[in-house]
Amino acid sequence: MRKIIGSAVLLAAACMFIAGCGNTASETKPIAEVQSEAKTMTGPQLEKMVNTYKAALETKEVQLKALQEKIKKIPVTQLLGDEARAIKEDVSKLAGSAQALTERMNIYLRELQAKQK
Repeated sequence: MRKIIGSAVLLAAACMFIAGCGNTASETKPIAEVQSEAKTMTGPQLEKMVNTYKAALETKEVQLKALQEKIKKIPVTQLLGDEARAIKEDVSKLAGSAQALTERMNIYLRELQAKQK
């Protein structure tokens, strides 16, 4: 379990390093700001942002799988307990985070597709 989480953290750090300090995937950046930023970017810049968001989503997927494995290991009699509830809350947060990242990535992707036409 710790190896999986450690790998996810390492992957996230590598993605941030590769993407550079200014081009990170943000789930909190306002949609309007993402839209205006995307309109001013070149094709390669847009492609880089899409790849940055994809990497962030892959990291979330690894984290989600780790939590799912944790839930599977909890005995049925304890599925309504505090530990299971905390894990389910973490899963919910991850899902919300992934949705926000996907929404922002799609803005960059649509703009990239429009520039390629």
